[in-house]
Amino acid sequence: MRRLVVYLGLYVFLAIAWFAVGWLAESHQRDLGAVLSKNGVVTTAGVTRSEPQDHNTICFIYSVNGVTYEGCDSAHFGKDATQLPEGSSTQITYRATNPSVYCACPAESLVRNAREAPIVGALWMGTGVWAMIVVGGRKSLVPWLVARLTR
Repeated sequence: MRRLVVYLGLYVFLAIAWFAVGWLAESHQRDLGAVLSKNGVVTTAGVTRSEPQDHNTICFIYSVNGVTYEGCDSAHFGKDATQLPEGSSTQITYRATNPSVYCACPAESLVRNAREAPIVGALWMGTGVWAMIVVGGRKSLVPWLVARLTR
């Protein structure tokens, strides 16, 4: 019974650690999503480069009040990079007060993804790391650790 408590404790610890890392890693995306949700403007951009093999990346240009801006981001708005070849158009969301701040996505999906990713990461990575420790450590680390923690 005591081993079960130790294993469960390891799992909870690892899941919390992965959640914390994910939450910190996604903080920029949450902040950007919050800003774009409040004062973001959706416009059309011309695709200048499409790299589906590089995390669904597209590069694009867009104009605001006669000023041209360039950017690269993951493709969204219902299309992936394979559907957006060079010369096609897509939508992007930019900040009304600073058009150089943008996302090639709806602001709401950016916020939702930034909030959900740490939770999913914690569940998957916490479980994965825990399983690797248990499976890989049966001969060394885990029995030693359990013996020390259950004394």
